[in-house]
Amino acid sequence: YLAPHNYHRVHMPFSGKLLKTIYVPGKLFSVNKITTELVPNLFSRNERLISIFETEAGLMTVILVGAMIVGTIQTVWMKEPIRAKQIITKTFTNNIFLEKGAELGYFKLGSTVILLFQNDRTRWDSTLQPDSLIKYGQSLGIISDLSQK
Repeated sequence: YLAPHNYHRVHMPFSGKLLKTIYVPGKLFSVNKITTELVPNLFSRNERLISIFETEAGLMTVILVGAMIVGTIQTVWMKEPIRAKQIITKTFTNNIFLEKGAELGYFKLGSTVILLFQNDRTRWDSTLQPDSLIKYGQSLGIISDLSQK
């Protein structure tokens, strides 16, 4: 959750090639702790931009979730934010590659980022807890050693 006073830019946790985006229109409920507890399935009801990357850890999905007042999700590869009433899927063949730490996008105000990896490809840092503050450059985990599985 990005509160209004937080940094609103999203950076790449791994270097990766953009494969596909899926824009999903939706509501713009607030994403603070109280609202997420009261509104069923809030993250799947709010507007979202799903970006799928090919990385050294396998496929990585970054989901930028819109929220009240935000309604503007911007990425570095889009000229303008998407405004649509239907799902829009775009496959990329023009080799958009973002380095680890590079800016991926930003919110015009606060919102949420959901980060997903293929099963058993990464291990999250065990010290991370719900409501942990995350800072730019902070380690969130590591790539799993697949040779030992």
